[in-house]
Amino acid sequence: MSKRVWYVAAMALMIGLGGRVTGTLAATSPSTVKVVAASSPYLTLSAVSGVAGQRIQASGRVSGNYKLTVGYLVWDSRLVVDSFTMSGGSGNFLTQFTVPAAAAGNHTVTVVAGGVNQAQATFVVTSTVTSTPSPTPSPTSPPPTATPSPTQPTPTAPPTTSGPQPNGPTGTWNLMFDDEFQGTAVDAGKWYATCPWSGGTPLCSAGDGSLNCFDPSRVTEGNGLLDISAQKLGAPLSCGGKTDTYEGGWIDTSHWNSPTDYSFTYGYMEASIKMPNSADGPGIWPGFWSGTVSGAWPPEIDVVEWSSNQPDSASLHYHYPCATGACQAGTVVNLGTDLSQGWHTYGVDWEPNSLTWYIDGKPVYTFTGPTPNVPMDLRLSLEVCGNSYNLVSPSTVFPADMQVSDVRVWQH
Repeated sequence: MSKRVWYVAAMALMIGLGGRVTGTLAATSPSTVKVVAASSPYLTLSAVSGVAGQRIQASGRVSGNYKLTVGYLVWDSRLVVDSFTMSGGSGNFLTQFTVPAAAAGNHTVTVVAGGVNQAQATFVVTSTVTSTPSPTPSPTSPPPTATPSPTQPTPTAPPTTSGPQPNGPTGTWNLMFDDEFQGTAVDAGKWYATCPWSGGTPLCSAGDGSLNCFDPSRVTEGNGLLDISAQKLGAPLSCGGKTDTYEGGWIDTSHWNSPTDYSFTYGYMEASIKMPNSADGPGIWPGFWSGTVSGAWPPEIDVVEWSSNQPDSASLHYHYPCATGACQAGTVVNLGTDLSQGWHTYGVDWEPNSLTWYIDGKPVYTFTGPTPNVPMDLRLSLEVCGNSYNLVSPSTVFPADMQVSDVRVWQH
């Protein structure tokens, strides 16, 4: 959701403006994968090579005024190193990753430092790994005994265009993620019912002006729906270093201290949502959005945010790195109808050079320009707002409930 400034505090990301990344890749064995060019001034790579399926070492240095930062590596759109630490003070980093097996062609490896210093280099897969031929047996040798080959598993079929299709963008799409909430409990293989930065504590909080703790018990599944609720408490509750008098709910496909359940780079994300009842009063703040799995901020894509005191409007925003640290693009769309009085579909088509927002299948806003080239997750949250533009009232009725019937992601 907008103004997620606690990302920086959570990860102590204090990166100087204009910081640069330099580095080299050192291979452990002869070439099938070769660096042929560097495509960003932030990263310098030597022309080294490595074998698909074997380990490559990446090292480098970040300069600038910073205390601590984290970095991660992406091969094409695949996260190959979840995170590595850059040494505070020296700025040196060292990590390793396995070169994915791939057909010949161009590939990119992306090094990201703190979400701000992003660098790319182009790789080329020049050949596949070949084995050394076995010597021909001597004519006098007895014929070798044939060893039955083990049964090979059937390869997993790629996603197909059958099944649900995006409500809005045209073209060929493959369904990559789908939860229609048909169970009796939230699918722990797809979601964490807590903030990504919560560590080992289920309760967590946010620094965006919300007045609630996030409690996993506020996220439930049943009767084909996900329900995220907010409640006023009878006594103050401590969480995440602050004390709040409300509880809200959060669900996320990633957690910074645990394996990522689902992430993606580019595609169309969509959810069908019934907002909480606006008649219950101001201060109710649901959202459907996407953040990085590394904890870096920006970027952030807000598919939709809604305020109960402006029930006809949907807030659609993109937060991205810029010279001042973080900038924002987007709009607030007035639909002319109370969005809490029915079900609506909200989606974003995330392409390399554009973001297009859809509501009920209709494009309502497009951002044109560079977009994130890093793995991002899916997030749904319901908060109690303490900001002046949607300040909760003592008369606001609780509990408030945000309902979701499905969440999906497609890719080309």
